[in-house]
Amino acid sequence: MLEITVDASVDQVRQITDLADLQLAEPGCSARTKMQIDIAIDEIFSNISQYACQQENGTVTFRLETMDNPLRI
Repeated sequence: MLEITVDASVDQVRQITDLADLQLAEPGCSARTKMQIDIAIDEIFSNISQYACQQENGTVTFRLETMDNPLRI
Protein backbone atom coordinates (compact mmCIF):
# COMPACT_ATOMS: atom_id res chain seq x y z
CA MET A 1 0.00 0.00 0.00
CA LEU A 2 1.18 3.50 -0.85
CA GLU A 3 0.30 6.36 1.49
CA ILE A 4 1.47 9.96 1.28
CA THR A 5 0.29 13.18 2.92
CA VAL A 6 0.85 16.41 0.99
CA ASP A 7 -0.33 20.01 1.05
CA ALA A 8 -3.77 20.44 -0.52
CA SER A 9 -2.36 22.32 -3.49
CA VAL A 10 -2.90 21.50 -7.16
CA ASP A 11 0.90 21.73 -7.49
CA GLN A 12 1.08 18.35 -5.70
CA VAL A 13 -0.95 16.40 -8.27
CA ARG A 14 2.11 15.51 -10.35
CA GLN A 15 3.95 14.11 -7.32
CA ILE A 16 0.99 11.91 -6.43
CA THR A 17 0.39 10.63 -9.96
CA ASP A 18 4.10 9.85 -10.39
CA LEU A 19 4.12 7.83 -7.17
CA ALA A 20 0.90 6.07 -8.14
CA ASP A 21 2.34 5.15 -11.54
CA LEU A 22 5.41 3.63 -9.87
CA GLN A 23 3.18 1.61 -7.55
CA LEU A 24 0.98 0.47 -10.44
CA ALA A 25 3.94 -0.60 -12.56
CA GLU A 26 4.86 -3.40 -10.12
CA PRO A 27 1.74 -5.54 -10.72
CA GLY A 28 1.95 -4.87 -14.46
CA CYS A 29 -0.92 -2.41 -14.73
CA SER A 30 -1.68 -1.45 -18.33
CA ALA A 31 -0.87 2.04 -19.64
CA ARG A 32 -4.58 2.64 -20.30
CA THR A 33 -5.56 1.77 -16.74
CA LYS A 34 -2.75 3.94 -15.32
CA MET A 35 -3.95 6.84 -17.45
CA GLN A 36 -7.53 6.40 -16.21
CA ILE A 37 -6.33 6.30 -12.59
CA ASP A 38 -4.16 9.38 -13.15
CA ILE A 39 -7.17 11.26 -14.52
CA ALA A 40 -9.27 10.23 -11.50
CA ILE A 41 -6.49 11.34 -9.12
CA ASP A 42 -6.22 14.68 -10.92
CA GLU A 43 -9.98 15.30 -10.79
CA ILE A 44 -10.44 14.28 -7.16
CA PHE A 45 -7.32 16.05 -5.90
CA SER A 46 -8.15 19.23 -7.84
CA ASN A 47 -11.66 19.30 -6.35
CA ILE A 48 -10.29 18.82 -2.83
CA SER A 49 -7.66 21.51 -3.18
CA GLN A 50 -9.92 24.03 -4.92
CA TYR A 51 -13.12 23.56 -2.94
CA ALA A 52 -12.62 21.72 0.35
CA CYS A 53 -9.44 23.57 1.31
CA GLN A 54 -10.23 26.82 -0.46
CA GLN A 55 -10.02 29.13 2.56
CA GLU A 56 -7.39 27.32 4.60
CA ASN A 57 -4.17 25.50 3.87
CA GLY A 58 -4.96 21.87 4.55
CA THR A 59 -3.37 18.56 3.78
CA VAL A 60 -4.52 15.54 1.82
CA THR A 61 -3.62 11.93 2.56
CA PHE A 62 -3.55 9.77 -0.56
CA ARG A 63 -3.70 5.98 -0.23
CA LEU A 64 -3.37 3.45 -3.04
CA GLU A 65 -3.68 -0.27 -2.52
CA THR A 66 -3.07 -2.68 -5.37
CA MET A 67 -4.25 -6.26 -5.74
CA ASP A 68 -2.54 -9.06 -7.63
CA ASN A 69 -5.76 -10.53 -9.05
CA PRO A 70 -8.43 -7.84 -9.24
CA LEU A 71 -11.98 -8.88 -9.97
CA ARG A 72 -12.82 -8.17 -13.61
CA ILE A 73 -16.30 -6.89 -14.39
